Amino acid sequence: MSVDVVAGEVLGTVGGLDTTNTQLDMWAYDNEMAPLAFANSAAQPSDAMQVACSLDWFTEDLSQFL
Repeated sequence: MSVDVVAGEVLGTVGGLDTTNTQLDMWAYDNEMAPLAFANSAAQPSDAMQVACSLDWFTEDLSQFL
């Protein structure tokens, strides 16, 4: 799936400090990377084999902030 967005475009929201949902769980997948090495790969879902750090997709200053 591919979604085109422009810089500054709001992609979604999460709860606020006045709710029980105050975290943001981000996952990123990179189908171009080699599969990760797990101690027991059979115990992992197939999409976990190419999980990337989602912070790598942000600018350095925003990545440090997050």
